[in-house]
Amino acid sequence: MRGAPRTLLRQIRPVALPAFPLLASPMLGVLRILPDASTLPDLVAPSAPSSRRVFADGGLVWPITAPLTTIGRDLRNTVVLLDPSASREHASLRLAGGAWSLENVSSANVVHAGAVTLQPGERATLHPGESFCLGETRIQLVAPAVASAAAHAPSSSGLSDDERDALRLPPEEGATGLLDPGVTLAFAFAARRDRREWWAAAAVGLLLLLAGAVVTIGAATLAGRDAFALGGARQVFAALTIPLVPALGVALLVATLDRYEREPLVTLLAAFAWGALIAVPPALVFETGVSRVLGSGVVGGGPGADLPLVALVAGSTGLVEEVVKGAGLLALLLALRDEFDNVTDGVLYGLIIGAGFGMVENFVYFAQSPHNQLAFLVIGRVALGWLSHSTYTALFGAGLGLAREAHRRRWGPPLLGLLAAVLLHAVFDFVVLSAPITAPIAARAGPLAGHPALVAAGTLLCAYGPLFAAQIALLRQTLAALRREAEIVRVHLADEVLTGAVTVEEYVLAQDAARGDALERGVLFARGPAAYLVARALRQTAIGLAFRRWHVACGDAPKPSARQPEDLYRIRLAKLRASLTRRLAQGNPLTSEP
Repeated sequence: MRGAPRTLLRQIRPVALPAFPLLASPMLGVLRILPDASTLPDLVAPSAPSSRRVFADGGLVWPITAPLTTIGRDLRNTVVLLDPSASREHASLRLAGGAWSLENVSSANVVHAGAVTLQPGERATLHPGESFCLGETRIQLVAPAVASAAAHAPSSSGLSDDERDALRLPPEEGATGLLDPGVTLAFAFAARRDRREWWAAAAVGLLLLLAGAVVTIGAATLAGRDAFALGGARQVFAALTIPLVPALGVALLVATLDRYEREPLVTLLAAFAWGALIAVPPALVFETGVSRVLGSGVVGGGPGADLPLVALVAGSTGLVEEVVKGAGLLALLLALRDEFDNVTDGVLYGLIIGAGFGMVENFVYFAQSPHNQLAFLVIGRVALGWLSHSTYTALFGAGLGLAREAHRRRWGPPLLGLLAAVLLHAVFDFVVLSAPITAPIAARAGPLAGHPALVAAGTLLCAYGPLFAAQIALLRQTLAALRREAEIVRVHLADEVLTGAVTVEEYVLAQDAARGDALERGVLFARGPAAYLVARALRQTAIGLAFRRWHVACGDAPKPSARQPEDLYRIRLAKLRASLTRRLAQGNPLTSEP
């Protein structure tokens, strides 16, 4: 059932179905492969095993679109298993009269359905949520256990004012928009017993932001004056525009990696502001002090005597900058713990904070450097080093994410992440700052003597090699975290399908990022931006419900409110689903009245 986005878009029909989104065939349920032939796990942790049998399309979920589904290794089956221990034609699943039944059609092998063992030719009733085993593959039937999901939709009546603020839902439409914080973030502010804490925190944050903005803008103004004195308006223009390229690249990378539980735009903007405004003044004060010390004659004694001091400067600069940037990550985790879910979030917020800091730093470099160094700056800070500051901060974010994902206090991963960030930053700065000292020596003596091109290549390798290795490691960690996110949705949203709070289509699209994104784009092209935002909010609300159930299963304490976030998620799902159905029906000749 998986296909390329182009194939999925061809499935769109101009007919408004009661479930999201527009699909070629309505789904009756899904078959989900359980991990390691075990029962339904209570949680998904970073150490959870990932090896398991899969369907022929390589997926772990197979939508059921017909009353009769055949299962086995043969390609003629509706569902093809990649399990050599299963029969070519092993079982058939049938829906008749609202009841599911499972039959063993194998000639020799058995089918284990719960505590019942079906011999060849035997049949048994299979209830939604139950699992059965074919060979070494255990499969769960995820289907509505009620006749109508709408009949069991949660009611929004009786909500307090705080809870209505957390929902942010008008009576008729679902709250949507790029700046919509969603249930988790809104609940974190609206459902607190003592709002004075939040007012105090907001006041402190605003003061930090204003103070940082004053200092940063003042420093940028001085740097702009230097740029105009060095190269006129052309250098000012270059300093203002070129540093935007790495920042936009990081933003695109974050949008690409943020595939399941997407981060609210307001928190991403706050993270960028921390890196670009709040983190800059402490680093600027420190580096200005270092420059004064260096200019007072402390450095001396020749190139050999300068290297230890260069190492000290590089190490202290890396420590200060990574601490002030990492403080933003720590503040985000402490203030909005429910929004900081796992490794993915730590990496994404680290990338954004680093992008803000790097943009301001690049502006200063491009403004104060002579025009003949422009090409070197573009190569070193844009082409090769566009992710440098983002990589350092993302290492600490990954450590914080591992601790959060484990749902217990673990100081090891965050400390190791911060140490790795400081060391990587210090090594890079040391190589760059010591290059004017070491490169001439290497060009005159040693195995690279007389080969200046090899000396330059070796310097670049020493500077950027560890950086690229760290980026590869972070990418591997992030991709593994994304796979765990998909599993969180598959595991913890299954019960919501049984109760009817989530439809089968919503379940399929929530755990399949590629299909969900493609069909959201289809809604955008078919019904416009307003319908797209509702469709996007609907999928994100379903995913948010899964993550909230995961946190609760892992031991997070209940909220100090009569209504929990789970209840608000379910209410919002029903409202958004109704809103999307109305929007998809508008202008539809098959559903609109004359």
